[in-house]
Amino acid sequence: MTESDKLDIIIPFKWKSAKSRLSNMMNLEEREEFALKMFQDVLNTIISFKRQSLNDIKISVLTTTNDVPDCIKDERFRVIVDTRRLNDALNELISVKSIEDNSHLLILMSDLPLVNTKIIQEILNREEDLIIVPGRKGGTNMLFIKNRSKFRVDYYGISFKNHEKIAIENGLSYHLYDSLFAGTDIDEEEDLLDLLVFGEGEAKKYLERLGFVAVSKGEKIFLDRQ
Repeated sequence: MTESDKLDIIIPFKWKSAKSRLSNMMNLEEREEFALKMFQDVLNTIISFKRQSLNDIKISVLTTTNDVPDCIKDERFRVIVDTRRLNDALNELISVKSIEDNSHLLILMSDLPLVNTKIIQEILNREEDLIIVPGRKGGTNMLFIKNRSKFRVDYYGISFKNHEKIAIENGLSYHLYDSLFAGTDIDEEEDLLDLLVFGEGEAKKYLERLGFVAVSKGEKIFLDRQ
C-alpha cells in the first residue's frame, strides 16, 4: 500500500454462544467473556496500527445482533449488523456497489489475539492482488483484498483453498502468508495452550484469571485448570 491508499478493515465478531468447541473447558458465560477479550486484543492491535499509519483507515465490526456489549459501542469504529451468513454479509460489503470508492480491504477474524502490528504491516506491504493468511486447520484467518471488484469470500470448508481458487479464476495474483501468530485462531483446547505460551494481551490475562496454566511435564507442555 502507498500512503495515498485507503483501507477498510472489517472484523467479524460473534459474541453470543461463542466458542462452543471450548464447552468442555468453559461455561457459556466464560466463553462469551473470552470471545470478548480476544476481540479486544484484535481491536487494540488494529487501533495501534491505525495510529502508526499514514493511510486513511476505517474500522468496522460485523456482527449478527444489536445486542452487543457496551465496549463494542465505540466512536473509533462502526458496528454493522447483518443477520445473514458470513459469506453473504461480507460479499455485500466487498461489492464495489456498496462503497464510495474501491479502497483496499483487510478482513481479520476476532479470535486472533496473537496478531500484532508488524504482521499487519507485512501483509499490507505485499505486492500481490490478494494476501491469504491460512489458519492451522485450513480456514482463513485474514484476507487482504486489493481488487474488490474481482473477489468474493467463501469461508466454509477448507476456506484458504476456496480463496486460492477464486483468485485463480479471476486472474488475481495471490500470496499465502505463513505466520504462527496470525495462523493461530483460538477454537480448541490446544489453542488455549498456545495463547498462554505466546500471548500478552487481555485474552491471556483472562485465561489466567480463570485458572488456566501451562504445565511442563518432562519435554512436553500441557494445559491445566487449577
